[in-house]
Amino acid sequence: MDEDEYMNRFKSLVADVDINSLKTQSPSKRDSLIDEIDTKFRDFFNNCNGDVVTKDFVEGNGSIEAIGAYIDSQFQKEEKPQVIMVDYLNLVVADENKNTTAYEKYKRIAEQLRGLSNKYSVPI
Repeated sequence: MDEDEYMNRFKSLVADVDINSLKTQSPSKRDSLIDEIDTKFRDFFNNCNGDVVTKDFVEGNGSIEAIGAYIDSQFQKEEKPQVIMVDYLNLVVADENKNTTAYEKYKRIAEQLRGLSNKYSVPI
């Protein structure tokens, strides 16, 4: 999924509109829903004190270290994010041993994300 697709997913979440429902709508209804999504997102964006940025990591490279390095690069540019959203937790690469269960893997990833949240004082 490219960064535009991630942004569209984020917009649909903000607007509380199922993006998959657009595929089954008539063209006029689809256009109406797209306008609704854009309007709600614009309202959301206007109430933010910064930009909305998406970052797509190449599959297999979305480790906690890579996420932390990206956040560092944003801080160095003096562009501190107000909130960070991680989509698809299961695609984050964990520093795991092969004998861990899926639960243990995702628990560890969540703990590491919480650590990043504390380090940068930004909700993740």
